Amino acid sequence: MRKGRRLVLQLLAAVILTTAWLGVRLMDELIRFEMMEPSPKIRNVPVGETVAAGHARWRLVSIERMQNPPPGTRPDRTWLTIKLEVTPVDKEGTNYRLGTPPMELHDEAGHVWHVEVLQRPDKEMQPGRTDEFTLVAVAPNHLADRVEPVLWVDGNAGSGLALRFDR
Repeated sequence: MRKGRRLVLQLLAAVILTTAWLGVRLMDELIRFEMMEPSPKIRNVPVGETVAAGHARWRLVSIERMQNPPPGTRPDRTWLTIKLEVTPVDKEGTNYRLGTPPMELHDEAGHVWHVEVLQRPDKEMQPGRTDEFTLVAVAPNHLADRVEPVLWVDGNAGSGLALRFDR
């Protein structure tokens, strides 16, 4: 075999083996990642229904357009007010007063908007007693009546257990 053909075959073999090696490494890393970070478990919950998750029972009372949005709000955006009731089932659940799990708004296309806590309960939470949080978010006008709140009960947005409140 001529020297030029042999060199081309060796280069081709090197490229194929390198690609295969990188593919195997990538697959191994993906498997390890999925073992360490399992895909989120999202439970759909109708608005107004109470569901137990984590160390509390959760109920989305309402999600409404804000009556008096802050001045300077873009005309294509709508402020939403969200009322969320929390009933701790044990001492661990009382920590939700200061460490409220993250909440987001999701639409059917997969877009996500952040939700902020506006008002926390005034007094210490007690197991068995229901307290209410007021949250706010901003969404596009055309989606404001369709976005669905998603509460990440385990404390990390995008992983663990989530409650998606259907509207």
